[in-house]
Amino acid sequence: YQRRVHGDKFPFMIRKVFYSLGYVLRPRGLKKTVRYMPIFYQSNRPIEEDLLPNGRLRPVPEAEWIQGWDDKFGLVRVRNVKQLFALLHRARFSYPLSELLIFLRRLAELSSLHGATDRNEVAETDASVRHTADVTLLVRTIIQKFREEQPKYPQIGSFAHYLAQLGIDSPEIWSILTEEILADNYKMTFNESVHAVQGFTTLTRMQSFKNNPILIDGVFSRLERTILVTIWEVSMDSYAKIVKALSSIGRFPTVLFAKIENHVLNNLDMHYDLPTMTTILLGFAKGGQGSKAFYDTLQYILYKGHMFNVNPLMIGRTGLPFSAGLIADIAQAYSFARMQHETLRIEPNFRDHMFKYVKHPRLQMPVSDMLRLLPNLNAFDLDEPSIGEAHRILLERFVTDEEKVPIESLYDILGLLTWLEENGYKESGYFKHILQRCRDHAVKELTNRPTSEVLDYIVFMREKQLLSSPEAAVLLQPIVKIVESRLLQMSLEQILFFHHLLAESTASGALKPTAEMRKLLDYLAFCKNQLLRDVDRVSALKAGKYADLLTPMLENQPKK
Repeated sequence: YQRRVHGDKFPFMIRKVFYSLGYVLRPRGLKKTVRYMPIFYQSNRPIEEDLLPNGRLRPVPEAEWIQGWDDKFGLVRVRNVKQLFALLHRARFSYPLSELLIFLRRLAELSSLHGATDRNEVAETDASVRHTADVTLLVRTIIQKFREEQPKYPQIGSFAHYLAQLGIDSPEIWSILTEEILADNYKMTFNESVHAVQGFTTLTRMQSFKNNPILIDGVFSRLERTILVTIWEVSMDSYAKIVKALSSIGRFPTVLFAKIENHVLNNLDMHYDLPTMTTILLGFAKGGQGSKAFYDTLQYILYKGHMFNVNPLMIGRTGLPFSAGLIADIAQAYSFARMQHETLRIEPNFRDHMFKYVKHPRLQMPVSDMLRLLPNLNAFDLDEPSIGEAHRILLERFVTDEEKVPIESLYDILGLLTWLEENGYKESGYFKHILQRCRDHAVKELTNRPTSEVLDYIVFMREKQLLSSPEAAVLLQPIVKIVESRLLQMSLEQILFFHHLLAESTASGALKPTAEMRKLLDYLAFCKNQLLRDVDRVSALKAGKYADLLTPMLENQPKK
């Protein structure tokens, strides 16, 4: 009956079930099944059960049975930084270098909130973990192990990647890692090289390395050489990591980018998502890399494959398939690409979809993304009325719905004010509203900031020529009160610079010469005259942070 109704399929399934049971019940099959059972209960077993008498952890069975098992001690069970360091202290950090790397990786995961499942764990895994004494002790131990063991071909890329994630900027550890790379003493695999490229971008931000471009070029030249030899059809994520890391420091090796382009175009059936492809697109465009066919293909992928291949009826339930940051990245990328390829044209479908989503009422547009999107809308071949309509909708949203236009940085909103002034929006209601919001946000943000950051903010306003406009008083008055309350804590350089800015703003009419303002200027002038009698201090000021502004004022000062 079963054969007659269901054909041969049902008996075949029954046979497979009995065959599987028979395999499990055989001595060898039973042994294998029991052997791999720890995989299923490992995550629930307390890690303290694996402690040895000497305080070190016992390797989990998977590390012995599965080659390349990367969690040798089952640290996935460690859910907070405090527990992780407690395990290291029990063993007195006596693990070899390769095993300390496992702890370092878990520390980086916890510090970036990977694996946190509730609010308490999120609080315990704050990024400020890098300031603790335990992290410093771990870094010192790693330095000591490098010198004692002198390992052959260590995982330098992984060390660099996780140290960069934690924000560790110790010149000593980075000097060791750099020396190993320059000596070609590192694990030369593709994944390790990708980690290294990501991690060593930290060198360009460290004071002890960024002034040595020859050393930085030597490090990245070796890593690029290794990637060029080992790269293959891996994953779009790996290509995106390489492109993003190199473009962030302004390196665009033509041969390597050409090879990545070839792999991207020939492996479009791989799994990838919209942010990954957008990262690749923007990295290529910034460096003037990529052929016209590359940009044409990515247009098709973006509007046909991932960005817009969503049922409109599901958007209300599942959320938008894009973000303002991605739209701004795409606009910026094609703006660069059209400078490189003058014959590049935007597909009508792509243009229509981009215009529709720029105007989408549910799109949350931070000021930083708006600042990148507004100047680059013409990259989509939109006509002037359409660009004007998009500008009006975005600025209207800023005025009417502040929740959808969050301010991430004071410098972004100052940049937006500058863009409005340059594009004829100064007399509009948008400019006045954004100016007032900038003032309120500045008072809120700068009240608890160091004086140096407050003065840097004034310098930025001066560079954007906002201090010479009639609206400067709206921005300056609350900031002047903040600085005035800190006069006794200010350095010589800060006092001179603050006096110079106030005198300049008062002379231009940006600030009214009230009685309080004259009293403040007289006090600052007295401080200046007293302090400038010291020739050594004057010489230091000419080489200081505000030298370009203060040097003309200091040239004709009387000598001691």
